[in-house]
Amino acid sequence: MTKLQALAAKQVAREVGLRSIWSWGWAAWSDGERDPDKPTAACVYLWARNQSLCNGPSLAGKGFNTSLTQGQLVLPSGTRCTLYGRPITESTISSLTPVTGDRDVAFTAAFARAVTSLQVPLKAKRVADAERAVVGARFGGSFARYGAALAKAHASRGAARGVIADELRRLAIESGFRVGGATAAEINEYYETYGGTRARLVQTKTAAPWLGNRKRGFALESMAPPQLFSLAGGKSWHSIRTMRGTYQVRALDSPVSLGALPLGVARPAIANALQELARADRYESWLLARERVLDEQAVCRRDAQPEVGVVELTDYLPFLAAD
Repeated sequence: MTKLQALAAKQVAREVGLRSIWSWGWAAWSDGERDPDKPTAACVYLWARNQSLCNGPSLAGKGFNTSLTQGQLVLPSGTRCTLYGRPITESTISSLTPVTGDRDVAFTAAFARAVTSLQVPLKAKRVADAERAVVGARFGGSFARYGAALAKAHASRGAARGVIADELRRLAIESGFRVGGATAAEINEYYETYGGTRARLVQTKTAAPWLGNRKRGFALESMAPPQLFSLAGGKSWHSIRTMRGTYQVRALDSPVSLGALPLGVARPAIANALQELARADRYESWLLARERVLDEQAVCRRDAQPEVGVVELTDYLPFLAAD
């Protein structure tokens, strides 16, 4: 215990720039203060401060742990925190700082990423495939245009891939949430508020989440892949690549505004949209709760813990939002 306290004092003094450290209480001024362990403890204290001052291990005897790193915040170079061994690196925080404009906000986003990474591990190929899907859907397959958009948002390619991975993990976590059905009042309000949103009747060969996990229905522009609204109509099937995967789709009609559809026809698409919004709300609540629990488990340099919060990085990089 004496060793651990001495090492802790040295670390704190180094971090805050104390000019000196004093320790007292080793003397025995009365019989009640006499303790045969005091000389040994004092020697260990001196040894922990400077190994040339006393031979602490010799006096402490067999079983004494001679490690001078035990209990210390010894983190790998370039690491701000670790969470169950998963690093939160300075480079990750630095890559997000130009995007958010605030290093503390970037730190919170990096911590949230570590939290969700514990829940959903991802392989690099999955992220690379999703990035190609983004470039194909949002930039016509042009990586030059993609790079220009990233530069405008002060984001590196590595930062963008990190955000894409965040989106993939979010989708995986949200898919496990069960939410209640939308009420008639909620559907009516959505119909009146978002009547200008484009909708298109489409068919897929496999169930699609933007059709409420059905194979046929109206896809809403706010939720569906943007390519759906530029497809040629007819009987031809088209391959649509999204962050969720690749779908075979054919358009059954031209795009129309949601408000142009009878409410009874639009109802399933609206109900699905509202359930997706409910899952997004559940995700935010889940993430905040997990961050509060795991914040105390994170081992951070100088004990500077991240602020708990939800940072929507796709607010800064909207073209990376999952569809």
